[in-house]
Amino acid sequence: MFTGLGNLGYLSLYSNNISDIQAGTFNSTPQLTWLDLPNNNITTFPFDELSRLQRLYQLDLYNNQLTTLPSIAYDILSSISTVIIGNNPWQCDCRMVDFRLKMTGSYPFENQITCSQPDSLHGLKLKHVSPEDLICEDPTTGLMSPVTSPPPTTVATEIPEPSTVQNSSITSSPVSGVFSP
Repeated sequence: MFTGLGNLGYLSLYSNNISDIQAGTFNSTPQLTWLDLPNNNITTFPFDELSRLQRLYQLDLYNNQLTTLPSIAYDILSSISTVIIGNNPWQCDCRMVDFRLKMTGSYPFENQITCSQPDSLHGLKLKHVSPEDLICEDPTTGLMSPVTSPPPTTVATEIPEPSTVQNSSITSSPVSGVFSP
């Protein structure tokens, strides 16, 4: 997106009604040190891509529409000197458990995440919410459920050609069946 701006150090897109940041947006700006995106409508952000911006020391996502943070976001945000992520409608539910489990109170951004939903957690700082209280509503029953691992995914797989691996007395041959990772 920012082709030809390889030396760009400061990018401010304050109040531009941006709703989505596409993967790869910052690929051509490796010198970026300051990314200023407050007062937009950003709902998703490719936090994992910020790891490529080795010089980034300030990230401002204040007053957007971010609702959850993936686990990888904690690692990325903790590597940036100044992070401003307050005033977003944070959904403190099971999608925030992995992020919450990484919180140690060591970084100022941890104090900026105030729950908007569910109503029972409205106004609480995520850092003060027990991970066991970060639950999601089951769409089929309407009941709240505690955090659990998702059920195993079943994948039907067929190996087309015979193969033989010999290691001591282990031999494998073509298999057709169902595998659960």
